[in-house]
Amino acid sequence: HVANDPKRHDRDWKDKRLLTEATFGWAITAHKAQGSQWENVIVWDDGMGRTDLDRRRWLYTAITRAERGLVLLA
Repeated sequence: HVANDPKRHDRDWKDKRLLTEATFGWAITAHKAQGSQWENVIVWDDGMGRTDLDRRRWLYTAITRAERGLVLLA
C-alpha cells in the first residue's frame, strides 16, 4: 500500500537543494574502465552488492584510473 504524502516534495527539495546534480552520460563501470586512465575521475561507491574484499578490489581499480583528479562519493 502506498500512501499519498503531499508534503514529500517540499521535504525532498529541502534535503536535496545543496547537492550537486549529476548526469551519468559519460559513466562506465570500474570493470569496463580496467586498463584505461582519465585525467579526472569521479567514483560513486554505493556500497551495495559486494563483499568487503570485492569492494576493496573494485575501489582500487576505480581510484587508480585517475591521473590528476579524483572525487570519491560514498
